[in-house]
Amino acid sequence: MTANQTTPDLLQIGQIVNDVSAMTSWSPVPSGSVFRVPLYSYPNWGIKPTAENMEFLYANSCAAYMVEWQHTDTALNNLVAIASKNAQLGDVNTLMNVEVGNIGAEYLGAAVARNGGFTVVDIGSGAGATSLRLLASIQEIGIRPTRESTIYLIDPSEERMAYAKGVIIKALEGCGFSDIVQIVAKIGRDKPMLDELDEGSVSLAVSNAAIHHNAFNRHLDSIRRVLAPEGQFINGDWHEGMWESPSRTYWMLAVLRDLHNDNVTNSILAFVRDGTRPEGYTERKEVAEFRKYFGLSMNDVHSAFDGTLPSERLANTGIMKFWLSVGKTFNEKGSKAPIWFLEAHEPLARRIRHLEDAGLKVLRDPDGQPLLRQPLVLRGQGDLATVMRCEKPQRLKVA
Repeated sequence: MTANQTTPDLLQIGQIVNDVSAMTSWSPVPSGSVFRVPLYSYPNWGIKPTAENMEFLYANSCAAYMVEWQHTDTALNNLVAIASKNAQLGDVNTLMNVEVGNIGAEYLGAAVARNGGFTVVDIGSGAGATSLRLLASIQEIGIRPTRESTIYLIDPSEERMAYAKGVIIKALEGCGFSDIVQIVAKIGRDKPMLDELDEGSVSLAVSNAAIHHNAFNRHLDSIRRVLAPEGQFINGDWHEGMWESPSRTYWMLAVLRDLHNDNVTNSILAFVRDGTRPEGYTERKEVAEFRKYFGLSMNDVHSAFDGTLPSERLANTGIMKFWLSVGKTFNEKGSKAPIWFLEAHEPLARRIRHLEDAGLKVLRDPDGQPLLRQPLVLRGQGDLATVMRCEKPQRLKVA
């Protein structure tokens, strides 16, 4: 049985997940569980969501991401930064953190002027880099709360949370905020932890490089619920569509299989970027096995990016460069990367749609275009990394 058949049976779904892991076990960067891809793309991978299996799929998706979240540490974050720089992307997560911090501080300035204080939640706080950047930006523009304020940190790693809380408390002491701003650590996944907060209790929610660890987007409703009317959610994240289908992921595997063949790599990158069919490409047996498992022809994989916007093609090319850099780093060490490439990244337009479907208003310019900070556009990587501002609409007044 091939994976492109309808397979609602839970055992068959589990078999697909196991088969993909086994077929990609040769890769210097493991694929990780298929449960990690965006929910809307599950059918492309042979998994049909139904009313009966939805909670099973959700639980397995959360579990597949929890492993990574619980074991991510400062060393792994440094690896991401190094791989990003080697791929000529710069330190993407740090670039986005600066934008999130600066925009967040601007918003909190108005909140403090109105209320004297604020309540912030940092979703997927990790080692605390986003909150630290936010505090630095607050100090730089001269904001000082005059009443008790709170920053909630949400992360599933107890070890990472303890580190984050320590460095942030030290930063608060350094800027004289320790008697005004308290840090509350909430250990666990974002949606359950958000659901513990009161409705409308949060001035500002921030997140950086974390929302893509949620294949189902259920957390977006929780973010909207906890925000105060006109409260904002400022989100930095990666956006691309390489994992939307096996026909696209095929090309990532092709690059990883010929890790040090620059001719093959450059030819495939050019194909993803502008549609030029790769010249001199010879399909390796491991990659062919993956293609045939999903019932794909060579024409299918050559058509994988048809209809994709130029900005999306650039983003897809950028993420391939990133994982290629990760693969080379660990191949040289004779080991496998401790992170997995299948992730719930979404193209920018889809992320905006999902935010708005959850009742969050994406702020736009007078021409109706989303207000975005895109630190990689000038590096020629399209929508790969973007920071956007969302607002919880003010409650309608009842006559």
